[in-house]
Amino acid sequence: SSGINAESTYSCDGLNQCVNTKLDEADCTENGTMHFPASRVCDGYCDLVNCKDESSCNGYEYGQTCEDEYIQPNLIGFRMDKRNAFLYKYTGNGSCGEDIEGATDNNHTCIFFNSQLIGKVHDVRTEELKQEIKITKFSRCGTFKYRQKAIDDAFWINSVYNPYCKNFLDQTNCSDSSMITLNCTVNGYTASISNHILCHGISSLQLCEDGIENKCVTLSSTCQNLHKHKMCDNETDCFDRSDEEDMIPAVMATLR
Repeated sequence: SSGINAESTYSCDGLNQCVNTKLDEADCTENGTMHFPASRVCDGYCDLVNCKDESSCNGYEYGQTCEDEYIQPNLIGFRMDKRNAFLYKYTGNGSCGEDIEGATDNNHTCIFFNSQLIGKVHDVRTEELKQEIKITKFSRCGTFKYRQKAIDDAFWINSVYNPYCKNFLDQTNCSDSSMITLNCTVNGYTASISNHILCHGISSLQLCEDGIENKCVTLSSTCQNLHKHKMCDNETDCFDRSDEEDMIPAVMATLR
């Protein structure tokens, strides 16, 4: 996304701090005891540890509710032992297990991103820790970026990025067409790429074979990390409209 993600210390904290007005608590949503601006629901960042604020977007559901518990997209098929700080594979025979099996896309598998936390306190063999998993419709193209508050509250999150697949393959072939930002070749096959992974900036990651998902540029202080496909497309993506200015062709030439 372009622009600057600003977080306020006082806005939407459940307390009225403005004199003669309640604007600091206007347009807020609440989940449990946490308040945050409604504009941060379905904005591509998890404000809550379980990412429930990104679970129902544009008519599509991400994650899965099993046995009255919501499981976020990047933990589908797993449960967590918070006391011992490790994850374990779900082996129940209830509807949750059946739903996961029924939703499996057998043509796509990957290595679980958080495999190092599986069975952390048990004697598990190295080959078991690899945990090759099948990508399901519940885990595909779910939000995987976390705000600092959520990172601080979860033992299993230690960075902004925490996807389902170690190679981010879960960010391909989204059901929601509005989530698709471009098409490219992935592992020899044509695939669509989600908005979430665009301009990821991870030096060790090249999801598209030509790395086009990371062809991005900063045009101004309010237009940062913008993908080249969003420049000169007759749609304003930046606050200062710098993505549609005449100097753009010269900038795009540097991204070829």
